[in-house]
Amino acid sequence: MGEGRHRWEFMILPGESPEAVSAPANVERLLAPWNVAGAVRIERTAVYTFRARIARSWRRAKVLLAGDAAHQTPPFAGQGMCSGLRDAANLAWKLAAVTRGEADEALLDTYQPERAPNLRATIDMAVMMGRMVCITSRLGAWLRDAKLGLAKALGKLPDGPPAYPPLDGGVVMVGSPGAGTYFPQFIAADGARLDDVLGDGFWLIDRRDTSTSRLGPFGAQIAAWLEAHTAEAVLVRPDRHVFGTGTAADLDRTWRRMLSGA
Repeated sequence: MGEGRHRWEFMILPGESPEAVSAPANVERLLAPWNVAGAVRIERTAVYTFRARIARSWRRAKVLLAGDAAHQTPPFAGQGMCSGLRDAANLAWKLAAVTRGEADEALLDTYQPERAPNLRATIDMAVMMGRMVCITSRLGAWLRDAKLGLAKALGKLPDGPPAYPPLDGGVVMVGSPGAGTYFPQFIAADGARLDDVLGDGFWLIDRRDTSTSRLGPFGAQIAAWLEAHTAEAVLVRPDRHVFGTGTAADLDRTWRRMLSGA
């Protein structure tokens, strides 16, 4: 956890109490295998109960929930704060649009329906990972390792984590190629990032824009993305989800209609 700082985690087993486990003498016993007696100073001990919870409603009038107030996930996938950041990214531009009079207040009702499916998939993955690493049965652990070993030998291990579901409702043009997915963070040869060049707000990018001086460094990457989605243009939301693809005129018209609640 950074130079000179360490964190140990131990699972509380059946029959053990939080008070007994966190007692200094027991902490010393738990750390004995690392031979750190006298070499470390214990700053804090704490007992956590991992939970998987989602609030029924994330909005009541002018009160909206986000982050741990709206949901809790076990830490095994490292997605707790990441989920809160995704909440904030989804909600911030909608609040800004409503308070500036650019969108109908009904836009805020799309927040939970958009975020909840992604969040449930995140929590399900964390629960699965927790069940995999917290096995206390020797036979269960042997079976787990055997299955993983066989999958590796057969080349059946996944290349990465499971894909989270894209937005399939709310403020997206459902059915248009790429709608609801994250738009890539393209990086130019000099290290410039597309986010920094285009800034906040929504982006309406037409195929013709890829040759302009502003987008030129990213032109080939954007053109390849449009080609892959058989699209002339793409509209990217402020939270960098793809609103939809099609013609620039249709995208602009549909985007403004959805914001107005029409």
